[in-house]
Amino acid sequence: MRDPIYLECDCGGEVLRVQYDDDIDSYDVAIYTLDWRQGWKQRLKLIWKILTTGEPYGDRMIIKRKEMAELGMYMADIGLDRLRDKIDKSSVKKT
Repeated sequence: MRDPIYLECDCGGEVLRVQYDDDIDSYDVAIYTLDWRQGWKQRLKLIWKILTTGEPYGDRMIIKRKEMAELGMYMADIGLDRLRDKIDKSSVKKT
């Protein structure tokens, strides 16, 4: 299993964790909640969940390599479209 990557939400309340597992050729994706403004009741629930399940997250997905590649291509296409838009806008301003 490779080291995971952690991507923090802009709001600072959650973190997306993605880790590749060579053994099953899949990605493990989970969301951690980091909102420490929660009341003590919510904190105790989270602590109990970690103690009983060993995991601090409730929503977890295992994604096969093919689907993750599709996600990567989708995100890259969006990035390319935005780059093309910027280039088009900058070339219009110059003329």
